[in-house]
Amino acid sequence: MKSFILETNKEKKKIIFSKIFYECSSLASDVTLDHRNLKHVNFLLKTLDKNGSLNKNDIMALMVTDISNYSKGYLTRDELDTQYQYAKICEFDERKYNQIAHLIGYLKHFVDLKYNKNEERFWFANDPVIADKDFDESFCQRWCKT
Repeated sequence: MKSFILETNKEKKKIIFSKIFYECSSLASDVTLDHRNLKHVNFLLKTLDKNGSLNKNDIMALMVTDISNYSKGYLTRDELDTQYQYAKICEFDERKYNQIAHLIGYLKHFVDLKYNKNEERFWFANDPVIADKDFDESFCQRWCKT
């Protein structure tokens, strides 16, 4: 955390931010429940890897998903669509618009992600280390603590 605050180079700061976000974020925790062990950001990134890109509706779909029900570690396109329908029925976007905007805002600063503001769509930057077929291994070599 201290390195992030002290860093003056914008690109290095973005890398440090991404590492902190990846390692420390818990998208389903609150004051009484700690769900950091579920690794929501990892699940989101694997879903992005498997689907090629994610839009705002997909992000909402991921936000309403109990990821402990998906042992493969990601959602397919059909599962994203199903979860988005659930989010619409619950009026998730009307109740949680701030949380959606904050998550999208954080993801915009994540290193190796690109964002198209008109389409509200994320995808991996053209980075062979991250876009490898073996996503888990290549991503963890770069970000995970050993």
